[in-house]
Amino acid sequence: MRYPLESLRELRRQVAERAERALAAASAARAAAEREQARLDAAVTTAVGRLHAERDVERRRALVRAEDGAAVARFLGRRADEARALEAAAAQHRAASLAAALAVEAEARAAHAAARRDQEVLEKHRERHAAEQRRASHRHDEAAADDLATARRVDRPGRRN
Repeated sequence: MRYPLESLRELRRQVAERAERALAAASAARAAAEREQARLDAAVTTAVGRLHAERDVERRRALVRAEDGAAVARFLGRRADEARALEAAAAQHRAASLAAALAVEAEARAAHAAARRDQEVLEKHRERHAAEQRRASHRHDEAAADDLATARRVDRPGRRN
């Protein structure tokens, strides 16, 4: 016998599959955002390292003329600006893109879990329904067997009922 809620069961299965695909996409987007964050963090570290290295080199130069000192200050200022810009980009990415990717993944994970729960509830209902159908069929078979036994007793000539 066909399960009466088979079409709902199929819809729930499809919803669970879509939720699983959405979760996979969200996880991939989160991983990409984390890779980009790691790249930005590495760029910040490199820029800050370059700035410190250049400052150390310039400090070791003991005899610097006035105009060279101004050029060095401008150069170091550009390095500092580059490092600050990269730090700001990394912080902005962390606050916006990475946070959004993590939130989308969390929502997709929750939707997937809900879809799986809905599917499991319907599956349990289907199992209970099938068990009830088996019990009803068994009761029907027993009743038919009793009816046949009664009919045999009635059909035998010479016997009293």
